[in-house]
Amino acid sequence: MWIAVRLIAALVAFVARYVRRFSPPRAAGDIDGTPYFQDVHKYKGQIRGFRIGVGHRMPVIFRLQPEGSGDRFFKAVGLSNEFQTGDAEFDRHVYIACDHVALFHHLRANNEARARIREVLAAGFRRISGDGEVIWIESTAKRQPTMEEVELALRLRDAIAAIGKRFHYYSDPFLGRALAVEALTWSILGYGAAGVGEYLSRPESTYLHARQLLWPSLAAAALMFGVVFGAIVLFLRGSSRGHRLLIEGAILLALGLPMTGAQVVSDLNRAMDVSGETKVSSRITWTERIRHRSRRGGVHYTYHLHLWSPPNPFGMPDRISVGRSMFAAASEGQFVDVYVGKGWLGIPWFRRFALR
Repeated sequence: MWIAVRLIAALVAFVARYVRRFSPPRAAGDIDGTPYFQDVHKYKGQIRGFRIGVGHRMPVIFRLQPEGSGDRFFKAVGLSNEFQTGDAEFDRHVYIACDHVALFHHLRANNEARARIREVLAAGFRRISGDGEVIWIESTAKRQPTMEEVELALRLRDAIAAIGKRFHYYSDPFLGRALAVEALTWSILGYGAAGVGEYLSRPESTYLHARQLLWPSLAAAALMFGVVFGAIVLFLRGSSRGHRLLIEGAILLALGLPMTGAQVVSDLNRAMDVSGETKVSSRITWTERIRHRSRRGGVHYTYHLHLWSPPNPFGMPDRISVGRSMFAAASEGQFVDVYVGKGWLGIPWFRRFALR
């Protein structure tokens, strides 16, 4: 069942990340009949930044921001191919993360559009982006946005509004691939997060020696990282987005791949195990209930049986975790039959427990 839950979580994360791009926001107000949007980011009640958006429908996703040393490096090694407008000053300071030829032609021909972009970045905004519905300008200033900044976003929108007339002549060759790669990183995180949920909700011990999962899990995580990196290079080679997707996804991959690697190894080890089960009868030496307090003041308990086991090929641990009902039925001196599977990958695991 939990394998299905993790797969569903991965699918939901994939779809949510893909669909979120096209979810229309709620307007915060309007200027002369033109709606605008605000999104203030807070952490522990403190403002950490904000973004301002002005509606402009166009079938393209783009990002403009100050060009850094990383951008120049990836262009030099051939992993990125950025449009150049021919305006040396603009091209030196602004990185264009978009592969739609219409945007390139518009920026190359429109001096005002380039000037407005430079104006927004010079005003302290770290990024300009378009998600197909709204043009956003983003800031890390720890305050509320001002109406002057809303008007700045509106002027920017007006300067690039004419670009929409060009779209029906061209297409973005990398848009679908970029969205698929980005959604993939989120699905990896979703699968791993669901695995953590399973681990936290499962009261019984799963493996005799959980440390045996470490190296296979790290190997699986490294393999998956190589596959994801290879997919980005393969799908987006020659795109201006490829290296930024890799950098932005690095945090998600670092969080998700170790968890996902461990879950994939565990799932294969148990689901593919056809070795049957071996019974080890162990005597309960004493029972233990441990009280845990959460940061929010809540309390929960975990339940454990301390065992003496006869010699066996698995090296039975001297303590196992069990559910509340088994703990309540167990007593010192009683025997528990532990049924062990050898594991498809050779990592022994607990199939089930039975008191007698």
